[in-house]
Amino acid sequence: MIAKLKSSNFRQHLKPFLYKLIGWTGESDIETRKALARFDYFNQLFLVSLNGGLMQEYDRPITRRVWIANWIARISVIYTVIRMSLFICYQGNAKIDLYLANLIPEDVQPMKTAFFILTNITFSVLFLLREYIHYIERAGYLISFRFFLDIRINGVSCERTNLNKRCGQLFNKICHLLMINGIRLLIVVCVAAFLVIISLRLYFPGNFATKMHVLFVILHITIETVALITIFSPLINIGVYLWTIAALTTARMDSIIDQIKYCLDGSNLSQAELRRINYQVIYVLNDIDKSCRNMNYLLLYLDGLIAIEADIMLLFALIYKLFPNVISKLISFGGITIHFFLVIGAYWASSYYVKVISVHGYYTKLILNTRTICPARFKALEIQDRINGNQTGILIGDFGLITPEFALIFILENINFIMLLTCNINSLVEIS
Repeated sequence: MIAKLKSSNFRQHLKPFLYKLIGWTGESDIETRKALARFDYFNQLFLVSLNGGLMQEYDRPITRRVWIANWIARISVIYTVIRMSLFICYQGNAKIDLYLANLIPEDVQPMKTAFFILTNITFSVLFLLREYIHYIERAGYLISFRFFLDIRINGVSCERTNLNKRCGQLFNKICHLLMINGIRLLIVVCVAAFLVIISLRLYFPGNFATKMHVLFVILHITIETVALITIFSPLINIGVYLWTIAALTTARMDSIIDQIKYCLDGSNLSQAELRRINYQVIYVLNDIDKSCRNMNYLLLYLDGLIAIEADIMLLFALIYKLFPNVISKLISFGGITIHFFLVIGAYWASSYYVKVISVHGYYTKLILNTRTICPARFKALEIQDRINGNQTGILIGDFGLITPEFALIFILENINFIMLLTCNINSLVEIS
């Protein structure tokens, strides 16, 4: 009897523990609001946002403290890139190796050059992403992030978010899941940045040959840690926000579909009901399209340059194996992880396009279910034409909409890019 009670108590407490572990919350939005506040705090702490985080106070000047901290972060990245470039150009220079705390000794020459080239590419691409985020923030293109501030203050209100109760509760759970794990990921990146730098230093014991070497190594460990956190935190931050926006757009379309299904259950659809549905669909589509247009080039940057940078990581570490085993595994894991999140994010964003197409089918039933010829019926036909014209969806630059086919083509093209790059490099090596 006691054993059965213990077993039942264990099962009873295991489920809430697992939910809490992965960040899944209940129906209340209090935890979600707290998670949004914490994530916004990290957003401002790591200087991803210079304009008040979710408040998006782009009409106000940046405070002096934030301005100074931002330039310290910038200088740490620029200084690190210049250091790596000097190590490539002046190999074997004892003074540069000492004062700039060269990480890799001269006896591993091919690995040294490849490592510094890869580091420069990674730092440059992610640093440009950070600067681009600051640019579009100052230009007011991220003003749609104020929506998260509204959730943080008022909760996931069905009226404010255009969600029904079911979709609102689901979005509340997804939002909490993403924010909590985003916070955890930021903390992990901070710890991992420090540990990776320390591990690389310890991997090459020649870094600690003299007391002067130790002094400059300690100094540069701080700079390198700040630089790594500076370039990786914007990638995580903007990724979490974009995933949450994708979840919101899908939830809003699901809410519209539920409403249409409810209206279709009736025998006859009134003009007032059709007009109300038309208004909600147009409002949601316009609002989402406006937000997507403001961030379409940000998505292009993520799916373009970030993916190419991950391809180069895999090329150097996985195919050519230019690094020792441990470092190769670490770099390969980073490249595969970046690709995984980009592909999953693209596929998730494409679900909005799928939902919009399904709305077209439901609208056909709505029009057929409306017996009278009225202005609302003609407006419904206009909405159908808008959906048919492939004008509604999440844009990626000027190239088109993110569809499920795009997610598949994206990963295939990246594989093709790695293979072509490998063949070209091999042919150049053979010619030389």
